[in-house]
Amino acid sequence: MIFNAFPDVNREVALTVADGDLVFVLNQVTGTQQNEYFGIPASGAPIDYASADIFQVQDGVITDLWDIADYVTLFTQLGVMGGQ
Repeated sequence: MIFNAFPDVNREVALTVADGDLVFVLNQVTGTQQNEYFGIPASGAPIDYASADIFQVQDGVITDLWDIADYVTLFTQLGVMGGQ
């Protein structure tokens, strides 16, 4: 869904930490809204927010994934939430 709404999306890895079978990746996500996203019409608005992914890896295979994103910042930048 994010790749359709933000075709120029870029996820720059800021930090990667591994502990046992867990890998934590902190990203900075940027792009421009060019299509609808969760019912929000295309606005042409630039986005810049933090996102974190936690992967559980067993025998070289990702078995679980958790994604945590700063949606307050994202939705504020898209104009659907008040300022922070």
